[in-house]
Amino acid sequence: LAYSVHSIYEARYYPGRFTVSLQTKNATANTAIQEVLNQLRQIRTTPVSDQELEEAKSYLIGSFPLRIDTNAKMARLLSYVAFFDLGLDYFDQYPRYIQAVTKADVLRVAKKYLDPERLILVAVAKQQEAKIELTR
Repeated sequence: LAYSVHSIYEARYYPGRFTVSLQTKNATANTAIQEVLNQLRQIRTTPVSDQELEEAKSYLIGSFPLRIDTNAKMARLLSYVAFFDLGLDYFDQYPRYIQAVTKADVLRVAKKYLDPERLILVAVAKQQEAKIELTR
């Protein structure tokens, strides 16, 4: 259905941006968009599985060193730590913060922030081929 799919949350002082991006054929664009919307609805109503939560935690903790493996990355993360007043022990505490997240936390935050009815949809395609329906 899609060549690739990824999501990212960018923290900001005011509400940040959560982005889901995907690459698909024009012919499957509507189906792919609907599947993303379905996944957003599902994460708001159904707790993630134990396996999904553990895999996400493992990824976030395991990949953390890659977020600081250059001077530029370190400077960027240090600026976030200072801006959001995360504390000088943030780097040491990060694994504990991630391990403390529960399935209930994920559900609560998803319900609060991931509203498919309030999203902005941007689609880049050959519209004559894709015939993207911009309705939810």
